[in-house]
Amino acid sequence: MNGLLKFIIYAAILESASYLTPDVHYQHMIVPFILALFFAVVGHFADRWILPRLGNGPSTVAGTVFMLSVMIVGSIELPYWWISLHSAVVISMVMGAVEWVMHRFILRYRNGIKNGDRA
Repeated sequence: MNGLLKFIIYAAILESASYLTPDVHYQHMIVPFILALFFAVVGHFADRWILPRLGNGPSTVAGTVFMLSVMIVGSIELPYWWISLHSAVVISMVMGAVEWVMHRFILRYRNGIKNGDRA
């Protein structure tokens, strides 16, 4: 469920960015979905292995930096999309904020905390 939710949210963010700014351009319509799938798969396994060890803050920062790096390097090296540096930073920060909220729910569920308690 975590991976599917990540895929849907990331795809929505990446696809929306191409409509909101001319600084994000995909050559094919499938590119943001492939990128979202890659982020969702990596994020799903990172949430299983890294999140319990590092906690929410460091895991979120690591994920945000990873997504930013992939977008920048992919934009430079691959001919299928182009994202400006400032747009990549904004997109990765939005996805990082989503990650932070999702991590809270994951940690809350793992630790068995009830609805009224704080994570």
